[in-house]
Amino acid sequence: MCLVLPSTGYLSVYRFCFEVGLKFIDSMVFHIYALCSARRFHRFQNVHIPLWARGKNTVKQPVCIHDLARGIVNSLHNPESLGQIYEAVGPHRYRLDDLVKWIYFICRYLPSEVYVTSMTPLFLARTYIYERVSPNYSHLTFERLERESATDILSGCPTLDDLNVKLSKLEDHINHIVFLYRRQHFYWDALGEFPEPPPPPIQFQ
Repeated sequence: MCLVLPSTGYLSVYRFCFEVGLKFIDSMVFHIYALCSARRFHRFQNVHIPLWARGKNTVKQPVCIHDLARGIVNSLHNPESLGQIYEAVGPHRYRLDDLVKWIYFICRYLPSEVYVTSMTPLFLARTYIYERVSPNYSHLTFERLERESATDILSGCPTLDDLNVKLSKLEDHINHIVFLYRRQHFYWDALGEFPEPPPPPIQFQ
């Protein structure tokens, strides 16, 4: 039997199931339904992302992993690649704060829930503690903060274009990359239920 549950709230679903004669309702069903409601957001779900200079002074040029793999394969078959240094970058450049917020919007976060902040002394102290407690497997280190805060600048070396690699746009693959990291990823939304966020503006400098 297929039932269409009402979208007016948790108690309405329970009352509806009682009226149609369902004797046993798994509590997990109600739990999942409550989580899947697109409007059940509260203040504890806000995300604060500390970035150096709020990400406004950092420009990234992300490259797709399959383009990098294709470039490695092509370089192995190219005799002129011997001793060459290739710079693997994507076709477009984005400001870091725009790129981070775009990823969160794709993961079903609202613009009012995503805050890009500066690196406060409390955050730097937490980074120091994480680096000392778990030096081998820490996901938060000063080395990583420095690497992620650096702008991608080309030095003039050959790129993937010189290896005959057709670069893929991030806009064409971002949904597949962050699919499992979406909020309530177990919920299969209807077509148009969550609006598609526009891609970040491209930087030309």
